[in-house]
Amino acid sequence: MAIDDTKRSRIISSYASAVLDIPPDSDKWDFKLLTTWLLLLRDYYAQEIPGFIYLRPTTSSNPDWVHVSKDLRAQVLSIAIEPEASVSSTQHLVSQEVGKQQDDGSVKLNHKTCVLMLRDDEIEANGSHQEIAKIFERLKVELLLTISTSGGASIASIWNDALKQPAFSPCRVLKSFTQIFEQVSSQPNIKADEIFCATDLDIESMCSFNSKKDVKNAEIPECLHVLINTHYMEHPQKTALSSSTRDMSYLELGQKSAAVAQILVNRGVRPGETVGICLEKSIWTITILLGILRAGAAYVPMDPSYPPGRITQILARADIRHLVISDTLRKKLGDIMAESIVLSENEDLHIPHDWSKEKYKEIHDPAYIIFTSGSTGTPKGVIQHHKAVSLSLVECIEAFEINSSTRFMQFSSLAFDASILELWSPLVAGGCVCVPSEEERSSDLESTMRMLRVTDAWLTAGLVKQLQPENLPDLARLSVGGEAPSEDVITTWGNRVKLNNLYGTTEAGVWDTAKLAMEPGDNPRNIGRGIGKVSCWIADPSNAQRLRPVGAEGELLVQSPYLAHGYLKDPELSAGVFLHPSSLKWGSLVPISEGSRIYRTGDLAKFTADGDIVFLGRQGGFIKIRGLRVDLGEVEHAINSTASVYRSAIVLSKDGGSNVEMAAFVETTEKIETQLADVLHTRLSKVLPSYMIPTMFIPVEKLPMTTSKKIDRPRLRRDLSQMSQKSLERFRKGGSVATEYSTIPSTKPRAIEISCMVADLLTSRDKIYADSFRGKDFPLETVGLSSMQLVSLATLLRKRYNKKITIGSLRCHALTVCDVEDLVLKGKKETADGIEARNLIDDLTKLKPKLPFAYSRRKTVFLTSITGFLGSQILRSLLRNPEIEHIIGLVRAKTEEEARGKVEHQAKLGQWWEPSFFNRIEVWLGDLGKPQLGLNTSHMNRLWGRHGHSPVDGIVHNGARVNWIESYEELEPVNVHSTLEILSGLSEMTFPCPLIYISGGYMPTEQESLSEVAKKLSSAPGYDQTKFMSELLLEEYNKHLDKQKGNIPKARTIIPGFIVGTRQEGIAHQEDFLWRFAFSIARLQAVSKDLLGHLNVAGVDQVSNLVTDVLLQPDRYDKHTLKCFDGINVLTLCNILEDKLNIKIKKFDHSEWMEILRSDIDQADFDHPFAPVFEWLQANPLGTASQGSLFNEQETVTALERSVEYLVGIDYFLEGSHKSGPGKSVGFSRSNF
Repeated sequence: MAIDDTKRSRIISSYASAVLDIPPDSDKWDFKLLTTWLLLLRDYYAQEIPGFIYLRPTTSSNPDWVHVSKDLRAQVLSIAIEPEASVSSTQHLVSQEVGKQQDDGSVKLNHKTCVLMLRDDEIEANGSHQEIAKIFERLKVELLLTISTSGGASIASIWNDALKQPAFSPCRVLKSFTQIFEQVSSQPNIKADEIFCATDLDIESMCSFNSKKDVKNAEIPECLHVLINTHYMEHPQKTALSSSTRDMSYLELGQKSAAVAQILVNRGVRPGETVGICLEKSIWTITILLGILRAGAAYVPMDPSYPPGRITQILARADIRHLVISDTLRKKLGDIMAESIVLSENEDLHIPHDWSKEKYKEIHDPAYIIFTSGSTGTPKGVIQHHKAVSLSLVECIEAFEINSSTRFMQFSSLAFDASILELWSPLVAGGCVCVPSEEERSSDLESTMRMLRVTDAWLTAGLVKQLQPENLPDLARLSVGGEAPSEDVITTWGNRVKLNNLYGTTEAGVWDTAKLAMEPGDNPRNIGRGIGKVSCWIADPSNAQRLRPVGAEGELLVQSPYLAHGYLKDPELSAGVFLHPSSLKWGSLVPISEGSRIYRTGDLAKFTADGDIVFLGRQGGFIKIRGLRVDLGEVEHAINSTASVYRSAIVLSKDGGSNVEMAAFVETTEKIETQLADVLHTRLSKVLPSYMIPTMFIPVEKLPMTTSKKIDRPRLRRDLSQMSQKSLERFRKGGSVATEYSTIPSTKPRAIEISCMVADLLTSRDKIYADSFRGKDFPLETVGLSSMQLVSLATLLRKRYNKKITIGSLRCHALTVCDVEDLVLKGKKETADGIEARNLIDDLTKLKPKLPFAYSRRKTVFLTSITGFLGSQILRSLLRNPEIEHIIGLVRAKTEEEARGKVEHQAKLGQWWEPSFFNRIEVWLGDLGKPQLGLNTSHMNRLWGRHGHSPVDGIVHNGARVNWIESYEELEPVNVHSTLEILSGLSEMTFPCPLIYISGGYMPTEQESLSEVAKKLSSAPGYDQTKFMSELLLEEYNKHLDKQKGNIPKARTIIPGFIVGTRQEGIAHQEDFLWRFAFSIARLQAVSKDLLGHLNVAGVDQVSNLVTDVLLQPDRYDKHTLKCFDGINVLTLCNILEDKLNIKIKKFDHSEWMEILRSDIDQADFDHPFAPVFEWLQANPLGTASQGSLFNEQETVTALERSVEYLVGIDYFLEGSHKSGPGKSVGFSRSNF
C-alpha cells in the first residue's frame, strides 16, 4: 500500500492518500468503507453514536457544494456502535441506512466530517486535487474522506483543516483508517471493541512525547522526614516556618518535632501505624505532622470543618487509634473510638538528647493517607508510601525551581493532596513554608502574602482572580490547579510571574503533569507533560486496553513509579484503576520504568500535535468544586439516606468555572417541598463537608428515566438550564421565606452599595435577576452566591471599606445586606470622605518582628502579679517581644521554687508555656500589701538602680486585690499603697523609667472630670474607689514631672473593660463579671432590654499586647490615660450564647428581668455566680455610649466566641459546676494580692 502525503500551499488544508488493498467491485465495498469511517470517528471524537455527512454527486457536472441541490445527494449517517457487536452487524446497519430515502433539502451540513464517494465517471469532473481542495474549504468541516476509483484501484484521501484540528494530521488519520479497514475486511466477526484505531505511528509519537532526556536517575530513596533532617544542623537558625505572628527556625522545628514524636511513642504510637490529625492550619500543626512522621507513623489529615459524622467514618476506615485534636473539637466530637491527644506547643516539651537522629527510616511504610470522595457513601483512603512521595517530591522541586530561598505559601487544606507540595517541598529544599491563618486566607490573602514575602504559591484559578500581580512584588512563581485558569488569568499573570498550570490526582504522585511558564494566548486547558518519570497515555474510557490515537479524546492514564499503594481496605476498587503495564495489550509497546504502574484517572483529555495534554473534564459521576474532587455518587447516597427522600440525581449548573453549582433533583416521600433545601442542608451538614453539599434542592414527583431505565441526566440538565434564576431562588437554603424583599432606606448608602456589589457578581448568570436585588435587603444565602463569589465579595468589601469580613461571617444563616453593612461599620474609624482610615502604625508593629537586624539593647521589665489572669498574658506578650530580654516578676510565695511553679502553672493553664522562657524570667518573692512591696533590700536596690545597680527599663504595675464586697480600708494596702511605693521609688531615680499602671473598676467617660468622678465614687464599692485613688496618685506624679526639666516619660494608665479569653485558646477567667452575667442570661434564657447596649470588652491577648505596645512605643499614644471603650453589643453576646448553647434568649423589661434574676439567685441550691455582683448591677449602669478605636472588633468577637466555647467545654454554664466542694472546675482564680 503506497501512501502519498502532499501538503497544500494553503495553510488550512492538507491531505494524504493511499491505495487500498481491495478493488472497488468487491462485495459491499462501499459499506465496508463507511463502517470503517464510523469506527474511526468513534475513537477520534469519543462518540458512542458517531455520525457524518455522506456525499455523492448525482451527475458528472460540477455540483453546488454549499447547498444540497439536485446535483448533489447528501445523507446523514449516524449509528450507535455497540462494543460487543461484530463489525458485520454494524456494516449491515450501515447498508440499511444508506438504502433509506432522505429528503436532500432537509440535510444540514453541521457534522464535523464528511465522506465523498467518487466513481470513475465522476473523477474527471470533480476528482482533481484542486477541485476537492475547494470542496473541502467550502464545506467547512474538520475532516474529509474521499474515496475514488481509478483504473480498478481504490484510493482513499484524508483532508484536514489544520486550524481546527492540528493534531489530526492527514497521514496519521489515514494510517488509522487503513488499519481499521484491513481489520474490517479480513475479520468480519471481530467485535467493535477489539478493533484498534491507534497505530504504530501514534505509539511512536506518544513515546516521543513521554521521552525525558533531561530527567536525572533517581536518587537513593529516603523517608520524607529524613530528607528534611539535614537542614536542622546545617542551617539551624534559618527560618523554616513563618506566619504573621511568629517564625520557627529549622533548629526549633527539629527539636520540637522530635519532642512530639517522643510524646506519641510514649502514648503508644507504633511504627507503621496511622495517626489522625484534625487541627487548624498553623506552624504548630506542621510541627506535629513532622513529629508523626518521625515517630514512624503515617498521618491522616482531616479538616476541622468536617462534620463529626465524616470524621468518625475516617477514623473507623483507617483504624485510627490515636487522634491529635484540639480540646474544643474533642468536646464537639464526643465519644470516639480513637484516643484523643491534645498537644500544646506551650506545654513543657521534653527535647530528647538525640533529637536530630532519625530512628524510623522504612521507605515502604505509608507516609500519609488522604481521603477523597467515594461513590458508596463512604470516603475512600489513598495510601502513599514514603518512597513514592519522596522521589516524586524531589522531581517536583526540580521542575518548579524550588530552592533554599523559596518562601512557599501553605494555602490548601491539609486534607487536600495539594498541601503535599506546599508543606514538604520547601522544607526538603531548605526553604520556608509561609502559613496564613484561616482568617487571613479568607479575608485578606493578598496583603498576607505580601507581608510574608511569599515567592511561590499554588491556588485555584478562581482565587487567583482575586489577586493583582503589582501588589505581590515578591511572588516569582504561581501555580494554578484544580480547575483550568481563564484566559484573563493567563493574560494578567503570564508576563508577570512564571505561571504554571498543574494537574494531579490524589492517587498519583505529588503532581502529575505541568505546563510550565504559560504565556498570554496559551490554551487554558493545556496541562503540559508528565513531571519527571511520569508518562501519560490516552485510552478508551470504557476499555483501557484500547489506546486512542494522537489528538483523539479519551481517558487520561498516568504511568508512574510514584503511584499510591492503592485504596485502603478496597482491593477490588484498587485493582480496577491501578494497572500493571503487562496487563494491557499495548503495554509491551511502550517503555516501562522500574516499578511503574498505570492509574486510570477518570479524566478526559487529548494530546496536542506537539505532545502536550489538553484536559477536557471529568467523566460522568465526578466533578471538581473549588479544586476538590467530588464523587456525585457519595452526595446522592447521603441525600438518599435521609428520611423523606426516595432517590435523587445531581446535575451541574450551566455556569462553569469557579461558579459552578450542584443542583439536586429529589423525589420526596413527604410534603416538605417548600422547606426541602433547609431540611436537607441541615441533615447533610452532619455527614458531608460544606463543599459537597448542593446549593439547590429541587423537588420532583418522579425523576425522568431513559429507555434503559437509567436516570435521564441530560433531560435534568436541560430542565435546570430552562429555569430562571428567580424560580431557582426558592430551592436554595433559606429560600422558603418570602422573596419580596424590603427596599433599603436612603439613610443606609453603604447597604445600597453592598446590594449592588452582590448584583454585579450575579450579572453573568441573569442580568434581569441580578438587577432585581439592587437596593434590596435580602439574605445572601438565598441568591446563589458560589464560594468564589463570596470570596470576591469579601475582597470588594475590604478594598472599598478597608474592613476585613471573613467568609464564615458572610455564610451566617439569614445574613442580610443590612447585616453586612453592620459588619462593615463595626469598630470603624472613618475619614471625612467616608473611607476607613488605615492605621499604618499598627501595620508597622506587625512588621517590625520580621526585620532581620537585632535590637541594640534588649530591655528588662518589672511586672507585678505575673500569676494572675491578665498578668500571665502580659508576661506572655513581653516574652514574645524581640525587644524584651528579661522579666522580673513579683510573686507571693514562701519559696522561689513555689513561685516559679505558680508562674509555670498559670502559663500552662493558658496553653502558652515554652521551656525556653524559663531562663528569661526572674521571680522575686514579695507582697503588694506590705511595705516596700514585701521585697528584700537587695531587690529594692536593683529595682531602683541604687548602689551601682542598673535599674529596670520599665515597670508594669498590674497587681491588685479584686473584691466587690470589701471596703476601701480593706483594699487600700494592696491597691493603693503598692502604687504609692512604686511612685516613691521612681521619684528617687535620676532618670525614672516608664510606668504602666493597669487600673479597673469604674471607667469614666471622656467628658467627666476628676472631681466629677470622685464625687460619683464617693459611695461606690471599695474596689472602684481604690483603683481610682491610684489613678489620682499617677496624675500627681505626672504633675511633678511637668515641673522637672528633661524628657522624662510620663506614667501611663490603661483602664480595660471586661476581659475575656484569647482569640486562640479562649481560656476565660470564670470569676469575671462578664461571665457571671453570661451565666445568668444563659440560665434564664432571658436578658434585660435595657442591658443590650455597648459593653467595653476585649480579649486578654488584645489588652496584654496593648500594654506591651504602650511600654515600648509610647509616642503612638497621645493620652496618658487609655480607656478601652472598645467592645461589642450585648446582643452580640446573646447571639454567641444562642449559637454555642443551642438556646433562644428572650428580651424582658429591665425591672422584670432583675426580679427574675433575684428570684433565681435566692432559690438556687448552688453558689450562684451572679450573687456577689447583683447589688453592684443595681447601682451601676452596665453599658456605655462610647466607642473605642484601640482594638479590632472582629478579633474581639473571635475572642468572645472562643471563650464561650471554652466555658461550654468545662461545663461552666451547668449549675452543677458551681456547687461547693470537690469536683469544681479547675481554671484561673484570683491571686488576691
